[in-house]
Amino acid sequence: MGVLDRFLSSKKDDKQEIWDLFDAGKSLMESQFYDRASVEFNKALTLDKDFASELIVDLYMEMQG
Repeated sequence: MGVLDRFLSSKKDDKQEIWDLFDAGKSLMESQFYDRASVEFNKALTLDKDFASELIVDLYMEMQG
């Protein structure tokens, strides 16, 4: 596996990890564990700020109704 293949594969893995962290954060928010949810969202932001920010903004808009 070449360097580019490993890089692209790691990006896909990061996206899946961000989705997992986002889902965990959303579940924690629904259970009113806001401080723990923010930890999960911050972990996602460290992996890919732009992608995670989009998910968090979408969640915020969804919650606003």
